[in-house]
Amino acid sequence: MSLVAQLLKYLAVAEESIKAEMVLKLAILSERYAPDMRWYVDTILSLIAHAGDYVSDEIWHRAVQIITNRKELQRYAAHKMLRAVESTAAHEIVVKVGGYILGEFGYILAEEPTVEDIEEEDKARELAEERRRASEKSSAKSKSSESKEGDDESKAKQLLTQEEEEAKDDDEPLEPSTIVIDAVTQFSALHRHFERQSSATKALLLTAYAKFYNVFPGLRPAVEQVFKENSDGLDAELQ
Repeated sequence: MSLVAQLLKYLAVAEESIKAEMVLKLAILSERYAPDMRWYVDTILSLIAHAGDYVSDEIWHRAVQIITNRKELQRYAAHKMLRAVESTAAHEIVVKVGGYILGEFGYILAEEPTVEDIEEEDKARELAEERRRASEKSSAKSKSSESKEGDDESKAKQLLTQEEEEAKDDDEPLEPSTIVIDAVTQFSALHRHFERQSSATKALLLTAYAKFYNVFPGLRPAVEQVFKENSDGLDAELQ
């Protein structure tokens, strides 16, 4: 996990020629060594944020496949993707994944959480707390090791600061994924990006809206209007 975090930070300043390969390897590492699957979802989102232009369809398709095959992950993933697409600066890959996940599992967010959902949330928080304590312990060991070896003081300080920031990130209070989020909020978060997307992404979003139409009766007028506006377009993908 620490290696993945370091590579993600390096990715932001890495040479363009190696970013695509780094992104692929990071995706593989994240899946193979994930301490839990919520961490995997968080890491893939972070990967897109750092280098969305280099995230291939295969990478996000794999993330969607994992989420689809794990019922206990679906509410959390839908919640995380909703919060991600609420950003006006969301990358097109985020919009794609958000459209797919919310189209498939957004209805779960609009329902009251089950006992299993609450138990899963409690378990995830316990795991996050364990990671935080482990990170703090690692930070303390690094500080002690650097001091004993007599390395340059600024280097030791820089390393310690980096690890403390990682520990702080793990310790930040998270909004529980068990909160109920209505259909209008989900639709609005996605549709705010619609006009700026490629034809392929627009087609994916329209598919998500069609699923909303089936499960959220209150959204039907808004969805019908979107389809009407795009029914006469010249783009064959949107017909």
